[in-house]
Amino acid sequence: MATVKTTTGEEVAKIAEEIYQKLKGKGGIKRVYCLACGGSKASCYLLENFLQTESKTIFAQSYSANEFVYDTPKGLDGQSVAFAMSMGGSTKETMDAARVAKEHGATVVTLSITPDAAIAKIGDHHVVYSDESTLGFEAINQALLLRFGFEFLRLQEGYEFYDQAVDGYKKLPGLCERVVKLVAARAKRFGVEHKDEPVIYTMTSGPASYAAYMECICMFMEMEWVHSSSIHSGEFFHGPFEVTDQDTPFVMMLGDGPTRPLDERALKFLQRYGKKITVIDAKELGVNTMDGHVTGYYGAILIWIAALEYAKGLAEAKEHPLFMRRYMGKVEY
Repeated sequence: MATVKTTTGEEVAKIAEEIYQKLKGKGGIKRVYCLACGGSKASCYLLENFLQTESKTIFAQSYSANEFVYDTPKGLDGQSVAFAMSMGGSTKETMDAARVAKEHGATVVTLSITPDAAIAKIGDHHVVYSDESTLGFEAINQALLLRFGFEFLRLQEGYEFYDQAVDGYKKLPGLCERVVKLVAARAKRFGVEHKDEPVIYTMTSGPASYAAYMECICMFMEMEWVHSSSIHSGEFFHGPFEVTDQDTPFVMMLGDGPTRPLDERALKFLQRYGKKITVIDAKELGVNTMDGHVTGYYGAILIWIAALEYAKGLAEAKEHPLFMRRYMGKVEY
């Protein structure tokens, strides 16, 4: 099997430069829309969160692709950049959303794991990313999208911590490999201890929210058929904490960004009133080898890499392969 050449960080920087120069005369990049479904949509959150937090001039929002088609935002225009991502490159809803963005004059960047994907024909630029479960960590989609955020902010506003962000980008693959080894035994133990649980909640805040959401809807619900819900740490005390007891399992993800105190507060409550608590902590995973101004974003990726291993451990213990389906691709929907 031939090795697929994935897009590099340097190539992302060139694409970002081309997009910015194209829109500079119109007043620059005004809006960034991320269009995808399921895990692909969740993977867009780092870009969205980064621009929402760090940029003064670029509005960013993620859309479930079909919602974007049926309820298209009025702000979509020639100063917009739309990222349309589909792992296999043929998700109908995402392809339709990319076409809508194109029709409204937006610059469209498509992303998939293959260079000749159907969706690539729609975009102005195509990015090939690696699937972290099979192809390694050199070009995972979350990191490539985050790199676009760094580049856009550098070009349009001047990003104060750009050098630190690029340095973290270079360190990321090695740290991801380290995480897999670090949590291997824990992931197996998690699987054995949780294989018969009917429900598992995930919780975090900030950039790591995408990891909790993906673990919930993609890993536990889609792949392992386990009931789950992703809870925001800040919202935990405004309703969800009432389900806490000695029998209800939580996967608590502690990020390393400004919202970490929200996660620590929720964890403290769980440790007092709960029992089945699994903690995934970005600090323990090694994110502090990077500059503190970017650890919130990269820590979220390391948390996801760890969470994926926990899902694999659960699949092994349940003897339920991650890619076994009842409905997806099997029935009409």
